[in-house]
Amino acid sequence: MRLRWIAPLVLAAAAVMAGVLLASSRETSAPAAAATRLGCARQSSFDFRDAFGDRRNRVVGPLVLVGGATFTDAATARDFGGNTFQLLVRAGHTVTVSARGSAAIAYGPLTERRAITFVACSAKRSASSAPEPVTLWSGFVTTPDPACVRLDVRVDDEPASRPVTLELGRRCAKPPPLRGCAEHVEGPKPSTTTAVPGDVAVGPLRFRGLADIASRRSFEIDNTGAYYGVKSGVGVPAGMRATLSIGRSARSWASLTYGPRRPGQPDRVDNAVRFQACAAGHPAFSYDGPVGPVTGFSGGFRLKRAGCVPLEVRVAGRPTVRKTIAFGVRRCD
Repeated sequence: MRLRWIAPLVLAAAAVMAGVLLASSRETSAPAAAATRLGCARQSSFDFRDAFGDRRNRVVGPLVLVGGATFTDAATARDFGGNTFQLLVRAGHTVTVSARGSAAIAYGPLTERRAITFVACSAKRSASSAPEPVTLWSGFVTTPDPACVRLDVRVDDEPASRPVTLELGRRCAKPPPLRGCAEHVEGPKPSTTTAVPGDVAVGPLRFRGLADIASRRSFEIDNTGAYYGVKSGVGVPAGMRATLSIGRSARSWASLTYGPRRPGQPDRVDNAVRFQACAAGHPAFSYDGPVGPVTGFSGGFRLKRAGCVPLEVRVAGRPTVRKTIAFGVRRCD
């Protein structure tokens, strides 16, 4: 029997019960490293009007965390050790959710786990709808203190996980702007990984001619009076998503201008930007053939003064690469 009007009461009661159960599980067991599997035997039943289109929900492919896009106040997060989120998976899909840091997830037996694999029922066996057939599990995301909780979601056989954040008593910083394949730039022929004199490599990213452009002589030419504008296109290996950021020590006077912007608008100024390179076979728009092994993006740096700028490049699954670049000075230690 499905009675929509009693759902809030059921969830409220579940929150109180789970608060006791989770407090007990923290004292008796440590979060498991391996993923626990949950299937049809643990599913709950409810009908949602539009779970995948509701802005209050956190949606990742076939996964929905009901209410995951809303802010949980600090008092609730502290009193209950997190918050309750109904979890839906579209029929026929398998999703693994992993918690980072001190957070954990508790579904099924309400025992805290670091990772759980949710195996959705077939459409015929699904007891819930959203309005399409979904499998529903009731449970919690827990945290010992108010935090921006970070989860990793791996869908089916995808090689990489997708990051998800939940604001459990603390706001999450917005992710850096994303510069995607649709906003790449091209020359008369495909870019290659071949280095030319003056290029600067920071991990997998290569900045065209930056060593010459940022030299003491050239740096002064780029002085607008209000700031120094250094233009240097960056090449990103095909298919890669990478995050470029200014080190914290220089963010008060140095920034990036690689962020996406509308035609005719001034450069966007950010401390960090994400790049999503095109696939190597993606069709080029300025010549016949594919984009090739490297995707180019226009942009550069904006600085209030000369100095040494620490750069960081992050790629999922790899160590962060850090390198300090000299802008208008001879060298940086």
